[in-house]
Amino acid sequence: MKKTKLTEKPSRVTSPFDTTSHKTERTANQKLVEWINRIVKEKNLPLGIAEQETVGADRKQPDVVIFESPKSERVLCLIELKPPYFSPFDEKELKEPARQKAAKRKASYFATSNFQWLM
Repeated sequence: MKKTKLTEKPSRVTSPFDTTSHKTERTANQKLVEWINRIVKEKNLPLGIAEQETVGADRKQPDVVIFESPKSERVLCLIELKPPYFSPFDEKELKEPARQKAAKRKASYFATSNFQWLM
């Protein structure tokens, strides 16, 4: 690996022939949105759709928002996601930021998850 002149840190050039794929937090986030929307539809629940990373006036992007009803733009629940090595009980990194984002959007509920636990 060669070092860059700017940072003296190793740089990595990826191969254009590399066919491996890696799942990211966003991949799991999108799967959760798909599952929520499928359950709402199949169970005919009176909820709006779930959307991924919807930007609010505060320029923050909650990972998932669920709207109150199919035609509503009011957020019912906001979900913040972190990788599995985060504690879902982590007040500073997960719960408090989720609560603040939910409050800014006047959401009645918020949840946090590390993809192992949903709180």
